[in-house]
Amino acid sequence: MRDLRHERIQRELFLAAFGANVGASDSWVTDRLTSLLEEQVARAGETLFVAGDPPEFYYFLREGRVELTRNGSVAWNYEGPSVFGLSDALLERPRVRTAKAVSDIQAMRVQAEAWIELLEDSFSLARAAVVGSVRTVAEMEQRLWAVGRARKRSTAATYTPRGDDVMDRLAVLTAVPLLRGAGVQTLSDLAAASEVIAFARDEVLVARGKSVGRVLLVLEGTVEARREAPDVLWRGQAGDIVCGTAAFDDASLAWEACARTPGRALTFRIADWLDLMEEHFDMVRTTLGTLSLDRDELLELLR
Repeated sequence: MRDLRHERIQRELFLAAFGANVGASDSWVTDRLTSLLEEQVARAGETLFVAGDPPEFYYFLREGRVELTRNGSVAWNYEGPSVFGLSDALLERPRVRTAKAVSDIQAMRVQAEAWIELLEDSFSLARAAVVGSVRTVAEMEQRLWAVGRARKRSTAATYTPRGDDVMDRLAVLTAVPLLRGAGVQTLSDLAAASEVIAFARDEVLVARGKSVGRVLLVLEGTVEARREAPDVLWRGQAGDIVCGTAAFDDASLAWEACARTPGRALTFRIADWLDLMEEHFDMVRTTLGTLSLDRDELLELLR
């Protein structure tokens, strides 16, 4: 006999791992998701997948510890509750790491393509997955900044527009790592909805506790931002998104950003970015893939 209460608990834990609001999910979404979950139990020392394998499944680790290894790279360790193994499927590539249980584990696995199809059918779930991934990457960035380190800078700094031309703005957006995987037409629509603004020295661009609902990409000048609990200082210049990945989740609630020199920024509404994502599922997939790569890069930098 099926244990419906157990299935519901597992489903809710799984959705929570992606930042999803279980109560807001349509019943057909949660029912279909439940049908995709498969129990995965492994003993310490057992291998879950090997580098070079096709990425058929990804995993929600409930209990235990798993190590992902790759020749020439630092091992990644995951402890429950956490999600691993999805990046390769999103990026449509063979496994680049081998996953082995370090301890006895209890997990659930999901067919990767079935999960991606479900995201395509339910934008509310897709949006929750994107927002959850944004928050994970933003938290990791903040940990890196808290110890005085920085990520590799975006190539967006190469494409500083001289005027307010849509093609100039498109050139900038195609160089932003979190956006450049989207199609040209999609980014053209975002460029049309964006604008270039000027700011003065000491002007507050993001006020702590006040929702802005916009992403700002610095084109000229320098900007400094701070947040508390944890205490983090961020400094940016041309080519940088103000407050980093957190900006895509309305960073203004935790951050305060102020211009240190006069300058300009390209800005667009988060709502417009999400609207385009709803219209073009390829943007959901590439965004999640880029965020997965960001998480992988940050795992390396934080070791």
